Amino acid sequence: VTAVSHKEVGELWGALPAISQREIAEIVSDKFGKSLVLELAGLLRERALECCDIEHMVVQQATQNKHKVVEMFETVGAEEFRFLERSGFYFGFLFGIPQMILYAFYDSWFILPGFGLLVGWATNYIALLLIFNPIEPKK
Repeated sequence: VTAVSHKEVGELWGALPAISQREIAEIVSDKFGKSLVLELAGLLRERALECCDIEHMVVQQATQNKHKVVEMFETVGAEEFRFLERSGFYFGFLFGIPQMILYAFYDSWFILPGFGLLVGWATNYIALLLIFNPIEPKK
């Protein structure tokens, strides 16, 4: 049953929880022959969205393979990460100039941490805004 299911349904069979695979295999192998297994696999392929909770399976696989999710995010977002690095430097420099001027005239302990908080927040906000709401979106 498992071999036929892998052949006919592919990765969908592998994405099913092990308990579901065992239950299907037991029912099919106890009561039916190979022709029904092929028919069942065809129906499962056609009605995958009706039979399976795809969202649950994706979340389950993502939580079990966190390194794959990180790898995918780093690969897909490589260009955006480079943009964040560069924009952080430029925005930090621009936002740091008023901080330097204020600190030169008003030497207080809270100027540097306060501006650090403000500059960090503003830099991240602007960079993320530019990434997720671009003027000319790319498809």
